[in-house]
Amino acid sequence: MTVSPTHISKDAAAEALAEIDGATTHIRELKGYETGAPYLILWGIVWVVGGSLNYLFPKSAAAIWNVATAIGFVATLWMILSSKMPHTDATTAKRRRAIALKVIGTVATMLAFAWITMWLIEPQARQYSLTFFGLLTAAVYVLMGIWMGLRYALAGIAVAVAVIVGKLFFADMFSLWFAIFCGGSLILCGFWLRRA
Repeated sequence: MTVSPTHISKDAAAEALAEIDGATTHIRELKGYETGAPYLILWGIVWVVGGSLNYLFPKSAAAIWNVATAIGFVATLWMILSSKMPHTDATTAKRRRAIALKVIGTVATMLAFAWITMWLIEPQARQYSLTFFGLLTAAVYVLMGIWMGLRYALAGIAVAVAVIVGKLFFADMFSLWFAIFCGGSLILCGFWLRRA
């Protein structure tokens, strides 16, 4: 028995390949949301705890945020390095480790930039540091959204709006506002990414 090949037109083949490419892109986006969700939740918790303690002990704000950020950074490193990778070949595993190191380097660079900036413009900046860090984080999530999926951008916009509203209308209790609404935004967005 002979099997005759099915003839597919160039247009039909191109359309099928475009559909496959679209599905692949969508799957990557969803996988990125699943991977990123725990980090938003983690940093939302860091912000809730740090902002709440900052509100309760305003004279210790610098120490509180240095400790909270260090704990968040160590937890982020631990999450990256201990994440389970599905069975992959050596090349894929090596590529994932390289990406993980780039993520760690990016986070370390952002933290160094932020800490050096705050150090250079202290003490005038102390009252603006939460605003600065909140907007910096929001900008990073919007940039991630441009490259990795709309939901990251929306998370960044939610944080930016929370920072702006809090600074404009709740300046006298901004650290508590920051804890509840900025940290809460990250946590809620993390759960939203998980459900994608």
